[in-house]
Amino acid sequence: MRETGVTVNGVNEKGEAFTKVVPAETYYKGLWNTITSEFVEKADFIKLRSINIGYTLPSTLLAKTPFQSANISFVGRNLLILYRTTKNIDPESNYSSGNAQGLENFGLPATRTYGINLSVRL
Repeated sequence: MRETGVTVNGVNEKGEAFTKVVPAETYYKGLWNTITSEFVEKADFIKLRSINIGYTLPSTLLAKTPFQSANISFVGRNLLILYRTTKNIDPESNYSSGNAQGLENFGLPATRTYGINLSVRL
């Protein structure tokens, strides 16, 4: 194959079948470096990106403390993808931070995080 090339079967613009032998280097380079419609997928999705559930402590509970108010909350980020048209790919993952947005190539999903916030006012 390396010496003889790759035999490509296809259809031209007129709908006629054709067979062509192209150098292997040209064939595989064209597949790797080209973005064509075969590689474009819908990226519709619904995602639970962030949730914050909080509780404000009653002032009667804080009466004997130096605090005027206090709030405690649970925070979660990137918790769940509810719907997506592309399986096994996080639609918000990214190949690069430069001009490669929209390309999926070993992209890592966003990190799921959990936390607790405590806000007090003196």
